[in-house]
Amino acid sequence: MAKRTVLKNSAGKRVPSVSTIVGQLDKPGLVYWAHKLGLAGVENLRDHRDAIGKAGNLAHDLAIPYLSGVDIHTTIEEVKDDYTQEEIELAIPIMDRFRAWAEQHEFKTAFAEKSIVSDIYDFGGRFDWYGLVDGVPTLIDFKFTKDIYPDHSYQLAAYAYLLKEKMSPPEASKIIRFGREEAEGFEERALSGEALDLSWQVFCRLLDVYSLIKRLKKADKEA
Repeated sequence: MAKRTVLKNSAGKRVPSVSTIVGQLDKPGLVYWAHKLGLAGVENLRDHRDAIGKAGNLAHDLAIPYLSGVDIHTTIEEVKDDYTQEEIELAIPIMDRFRAWAEQHEFKTAFAEKSIVSDIYDFGGRFDWYGLVDGVPTLIDFKFTKDIYPDHSYQLAAYAYLLKEKMSPPEASKIIRFGREEAEGFEERALSGEALDLSWQVFCRLLDVYSLIKRLKKADKEA
Protein backbone atom coordinates (compact mmCIF):
# COMPACT_ATOMS: atom_id res chain seq x y z
CA MET A 1 0.00 0.00 0.00
CA ALA A 2 1.27 3.48 -0.84
CA LYS A 3 2.32 5.35 2.27
CA ARG A 4 1.88 9.05 2.81
CA THR A 5 5.02 10.87 1.76
CA VAL A 6 6.24 14.25 2.99
CA LEU A 7 7.21 16.20 -0.11
CA LYS A 8 10.14 18.63 0.02
CA ASN A 9 11.94 20.61 -2.65
CA SER A 10 15.71 20.59 -3.13
CA ALA A 11 16.07 23.34 -0.49
CA GLY A 12 14.31 21.17 2.10
CA LYS A 13 11.10 23.21 2.08
CA ARG A 14 7.91 21.22 2.53
CA VAL A 15 5.55 21.62 -0.44
CA PRO A 16 1.90 20.67 -1.04
CA SER A 17 0.90 17.61 -3.02
CA VAL A 18 -1.03 17.54 -6.26
CA SER A 19 -3.96 15.84 -4.51
CA THR A 20 -4.04 18.53 -1.80
CA ILE A 21 -4.09 21.30 -4.38
CA VAL A 22 -6.90 19.85 -6.51
CA GLY A 23 -8.70 18.76 -3.33
CA GLN A 24 -9.72 22.38 -2.77
CA LEU A 25 -12.47 21.88 -5.35
CA ASP A 26 -15.97 20.91 -4.27
CA LYS A 27 -17.18 17.46 -5.24
CA PRO A 28 -20.93 17.84 -5.92
CA GLY A 29 -21.03 14.33 -7.36
CA LEU A 30 -20.75 12.95 -3.83
CA VAL A 31 -24.00 14.67 -2.85
CA TYR A 32 -25.83 13.15 -5.84
CA TRP A 33 -24.30 9.74 -5.06
CA ALA A 34 -25.49 9.87 -1.42
CA HIS A 35 -28.99 10.94 -2.52
CA LYS A 36 -29.17 8.05 -4.98
CA LEU A 37 -28.15 5.52 -2.35
CA GLY A 38 -30.72 6.93 0.06
CA LEU A 39 -33.47 6.45 -2.50
CA ALA A 40 -32.24 2.88 -3.01
CA GLY A 41 -32.72 2.16 0.67
CA VAL A 42 -29.08 2.11 1.79
CA GLU A 43 -29.31 3.21 5.42
CA ASN A 44 -25.71 3.52 6.58
CA LEU A 45 -24.21 5.65 3.82
CA ARG A 46 -20.87 6.05 5.60
CA ASP A 47 -20.28 2.31 6.00
CA HIS A 48 -21.36 1.66 2.42
CA ARG A 49 -19.15 4.46 1.08
CA ASP A 50 -16.18 3.30 3.14
CA ALA A 51 -16.49 -0.35 2.00
CA ILE A 52 -16.66 0.61 -1.67
CA GLY A 53 -13.86 3.14 -1.26
CA LYS A 54 -11.58 0.66 0.49
CA ALA A 55 -12.21 -1.94 -2.22
CA GLY A 56 -11.17 0.66 -4.80
CA ASN A 57 -8.06 1.49 -2.77
CA LEU A 58 -7.13 -2.18 -2.58
CA ALA A 59 -7.62 -2.62 -6.32
CA HIS A 60 -5.25 0.30 -6.83
CA ASP A 61 -2.69 -1.29 -4.47
CA LEU A 62 -2.91 -4.54 -6.44
CA ALA A 63 -2.89 -3.04 -9.93
CA ILE A 64 0.35 -1.03 -9.79
CA PRO A 65 2.62 -3.96 -8.75
CA TYR A 66 0.80 -6.25 -11.19
CA LEU A 67 2.10 -4.22 -14.14
CA SER A 68 5.63 -4.89 -12.88
CA GLY A 69 5.03 -8.62 -12.77
CA VAL A 70 4.04 -9.02 -9.10
CA ASP A 71 1.37 -11.67 -8.54
CA ILE A 72 -1.89 -10.32 -7.13
CA HIS A 73 -2.01 -12.88 -4.32
CA THR A 74 1.50 -11.90 -3.24
CA THR A 75 0.37 -8.28 -2.85
CA ILE A 76 -2.80 -9.32 -1.03
CA GLU A 77 -0.66 -11.14 1.54
CA GLU A 78 1.37 -7.96 2.06
CA VAL A 79 -1.62 -5.65 2.58
CA LYS A 80 -4.31 -7.99 3.96
CA ASP A 81 -4.01 -6.60 7.49
CA ASP A 82 -5.13 -3.20 6.16
CA TYR A 83 -8.41 -4.55 4.74
CA THR A 84 -11.35 -6.65 5.86
CA GLN A 85 -12.22 -9.92 4.13
CA GLU A 86 -15.30 -8.25 2.68
CA GLU A 87 -13.21 -5.47 1.16
CA ILE A 88 -10.81 -8.00 -0.34
CA GLU A 89 -13.71 -9.94 -1.87
CA LEU A 90 -15.13 -6.71 -3.32
CA ALA A 91 -11.76 -5.87 -4.87
CA ILE A 92 -11.24 -9.20 -6.66
CA PRO A 93 -13.86 -8.61 -9.42
CA ILE A 94 -12.35 -5.16 -10.04
CA MET A 95 -8.94 -6.75 -10.48
CA ASP A 96 -10.38 -9.38 -12.83
CA ARG A 97 -11.50 -6.54 -15.11
CA PHE A 98 -8.14 -4.84 -14.70
CA ARG A 99 -6.25 -7.97 -15.70
CA ALA A 100 -8.47 -8.46 -18.75
CA TRP A 101 -7.47 -4.96 -19.89
CA ALA A 102 -3.78 -5.34 -19.02
CA GLU A 103 -3.48 -8.60 -20.94
CA GLN A 104 -4.26 -6.71 -24.15
CA HIS A 105 -1.09 -4.59 -23.83
CA GLU A 106 2.64 -4.93 -23.23
CA PHE A 107 4.05 -3.02 -20.25
CA LYS A 108 7.58 -2.14 -19.26
CA THR A 109 7.71 -0.26 -15.96
CA ALA A 110 10.14 2.64 -15.55
CA PHE A 111 8.65 4.06 -12.34
CA ALA A 112 5.69 3.09 -10.18
CA GLU A 113 4.26 5.23 -7.37
CA LYS A 114 7.18 7.64 -7.66
CA SER A 115 7.28 11.04 -5.93
CA ILE A 116 8.66 14.05 -7.79
CA VAL A 117 8.86 17.66 -6.56
CA SER A 118 9.01 20.79 -8.70
CA ASP A 119 11.65 23.33 -7.66
CA ILE A 120 10.07 25.90 -9.97
CA TYR A 121 6.46 25.75 -8.75
CA ASP A 122 7.00 24.27 -5.27
CA PHE A 123 4.57 21.37 -5.40
CA GLY A 124 5.03 17.63 -5.60
CA GLY A 125 3.16 14.55 -6.59
CA ARG A 126 3.23 10.79 -6.43
CA PHE A 127 2.12 9.41 -9.76
CA ASP A 128 0.91 5.87 -10.35
CA TRP A 129 2.89 4.54 -13.27
CA TYR A 130 5.27 5.57 -16.04
CA GLY A 131 6.89 3.36 -18.64
CA LEU A 132 6.37 1.80 -22.04
CA VAL A 133 2.88 0.75 -23.09
CA ASP A 134 3.12 -1.11 -26.36
CA GLY A 135 6.45 0.64 -26.89
CA VAL A 136 5.20 4.19 -26.22
CA PRO A 137 6.50 6.19 -23.18
CA THR A 138 3.26 6.65 -21.26
CA LEU A 139 2.18 8.25 -17.99
CA ILE A 140 -0.86 6.56 -16.45
CA ASP A 141 -3.05 7.66 -13.57
CA PHE A 142 -5.38 4.84 -12.52
CA LYS A 143 -8.80 5.65 -11.13
CA PHE A 144 -11.12 3.13 -9.52
CA THR A 145 -14.19 5.33 -9.53
CA LYS A 146 -17.63 5.65 -11.10
CA ASP A 147 -16.54 8.32 -13.56
CA ILE A 148 -13.62 10.46 -14.72
CA TYR A 149 -14.05 13.85 -13.10
CA PRO A 150 -12.53 17.21 -14.16
CA ASP A 151 -10.03 17.24 -11.29
CA HIS A 152 -8.57 13.97 -12.57
CA SER A 153 -7.39 15.84 -15.68
CA TYR A 154 -5.82 18.58 -13.55
CA GLN A 155 -3.95 15.94 -11.56
CA LEU A 156 -2.69 14.18 -14.68
CA ALA A 157 -1.50 17.46 -16.21
CA ALA A 158 0.45 18.23 -13.03
CA TYR A 159 2.11 14.81 -13.08
CA ALA A 160 3.00 15.25 -16.75
CA TYR A 161 4.59 18.61 -15.92
CA LEU A 162 6.66 17.05 -13.11
CA LEU A 163 8.01 14.45 -15.52
CA LYS A 164 8.80 17.19 -18.02
CA GLU A 165 10.66 19.30 -15.45
CA LYS A 166 12.68 16.50 -13.87
CA MET A 167 13.03 13.90 -16.62
CA SER A 168 11.40 14.11 -20.03
CA PRO A 169 7.82 14.73 -21.16
CA PRO A 170 5.77 11.57 -21.72
CA GLU A 171 4.65 10.87 -25.25
CA ALA A 172 1.23 9.87 -23.93
CA SER A 173 -0.64 10.79 -20.74
CA LYS A 174 -3.72 8.73 -19.86
CA ILE A 175 -6.38 8.28 -17.22
CA ILE A 176 -7.45 4.65 -16.99
CA ARG A 177 -10.67 4.19 -15.04
CA PHE A 178 -12.20 0.99 -13.73
CA GLY A 179 -15.58 1.10 -12.03
CA ARG A 180 -15.75 -0.50 -8.61
CA GLU A 181 -18.86 -2.33 -9.76
CA GLU A 182 -19.25 -3.92 -13.21
CA ALA A 183 -22.13 -1.59 -14.11
CA GLU A 184 -19.79 1.40 -13.72
CA GLY A 185 -17.76 0.20 -16.69
CA PHE A 186 -14.31 1.08 -17.99
CA GLU A 187 -12.86 4.21 -19.54
CA GLU A 188 -9.53 5.16 -21.10
CA ARG A 189 -8.91 8.85 -21.71
CA ALA A 190 -5.80 10.37 -23.26
CA LEU A 191 -4.90 13.97 -22.43
CA SER A 192 -2.82 15.83 -24.99
CA GLY A 193 -2.46 19.08 -26.92
CA GLU A 194 -4.71 21.94 -25.88
CA ALA A 195 -6.62 19.82 -23.34
CA LEU A 196 -3.38 18.97 -21.52
CA ASP A 197 -2.22 22.59 -21.62
CA LEU A 198 -5.52 23.97 -20.35
CA SER A 199 -5.67 21.37 -17.57
CA TRP A 200 -2.16 22.41 -16.52
CA GLN A 201 -3.27 26.06 -16.48
CA VAL A 202 -6.23 25.21 -14.27
CA PHE A 203 -3.88 23.39 -11.91
CA CYS A 204 -1.61 26.46 -11.78
CA ARG A 205 -4.59 28.63 -10.81
CA LEU A 206 -5.48 26.19 -8.05
CA LEU A 207 -1.88 26.32 -6.85
CA ASP A 208 -2.14 30.12 -6.76
CA VAL A 209 -5.34 29.89 -4.70
CA TYR A 210 -3.69 27.45 -2.30
CA SER A 211 -0.71 29.79 -1.82
CA LEU A 212 -2.91 32.85 -1.33
CA ILE A 213 -5.04 31.10 1.30
CA LYS A 214 -1.89 30.09 3.21
CA ARG A 215 -0.64 33.69 3.11
CA LEU A 216 -4.04 34.94 4.27
CA LYS A 217 -4.08 32.54 7.23
CA LYS A 218 -0.59 33.67 8.20
CA ALA A 219 -1.59 37.34 7.95
CA ASP A 220 -4.67 36.71 10.14
CA LYS A 221 -2.50 35.12 12.84
CA GLU A 222 -0.04 38.00 12.78
CA ALA A 223 -2.75 40.69 12.85
